[in-house]
Amino acid sequence: MIKRQPGGSRIPYAFRLSLRGIPRAYWSLSSIEFMFWFASAASAYMTVFLQKAGYTPAQVGFINALNSVIAICATPFWGMMADKFSSIRKIFIFCVIMASITWALIPVSSKIIFGPIALIEIIIPLGAAFRMPASSLIDAFVVQSAARERLQYGQIRFWGSFSFAVMNMALGAVLPQIGVDASFYVYGAAFTPLMYIMWNMKNTDETGIGAVKKNASSGQLNMGRLFKNYYYVTYLIFAIFLFMPANTSGAFLPYLIDSVGGNTARFGMVAGYKALLEVPALLLMKPITRKF
Repeated sequence: MIKRQPGGSRIPYAFRLSLRGIPRAYWSLSSIEFMFWFASAASAYMTVFLQKAGYTPAQVGFINALNSVIAICATPFWGMMADKFSSIRKIFIFCVIMASITWALIPVSSKIIFGPIALIEIIIPLGAAFRMPASSLIDAFVVQSAARERLQYGQIRFWGSFSFAVMNMALGAVLPQIGVDASFYVYGAAFTPLMYIMWNMKNTDETGIGAVKKNASSGQLNMGRLFKNYYYVTYLIFAIFLFMPANTSGAFLPYLIDSVGGNTARFGMVAGYKALLEVPALLLMKPITRKF
């Protein structure tokens, strides 16, 4: 059955009924995931930029390792700040603003040298202290909100993989003409709509989407008890063995593309294709978890 809408548009009535059955929180959280990973896709070109700047694979590996060490320290720190201020949202906005500023400084900082050290070698690790924890904060925000609203995380997160693929493929088509440097400015610009929406989520830290419990202070967290939890430690070991080869191979992929004669400015095509492959798994998360 089809009913005519104001203005003459025709929308299937059954389709409209199905949309009405989807909670508003689903669209809110899905839009957050979509915008976050859409903007984050622009950060995939750091290795390509360093490669073009003359950095060797060993130097890039050292920078990536330093970023990871900083992220290990910074991520729980910003998590504790979110608990202290009872707001994942506000800490996330702060981290994204700082990440956008430091990311935009990378192309310029590569030309400023202090003796044996280029400013870029300070800016990149500094930015990692904000950029890498931001993804953990948004995960915490969405996962907690989805659980509270009884929504399936996979059906929300797939919008992030989809937008990540779209942005990467768009950058892969455009950057060969305008230069890889542009991706560092696209990063902050693409985050602007998300920061605006997150900032205007009134009272969401106390009630509704993104609410944070206020009963834990930094002194009460007792991080050591995590390592006494069998399930956490088991997952941690699994995650280390899973992500160590996956992240390492991804970091050096531009060098492989270059070695076979490919255009590294089109690296986004590969990253976008990889993100698209995540979509089926995320959509199947609900039936798989129900089965097992």
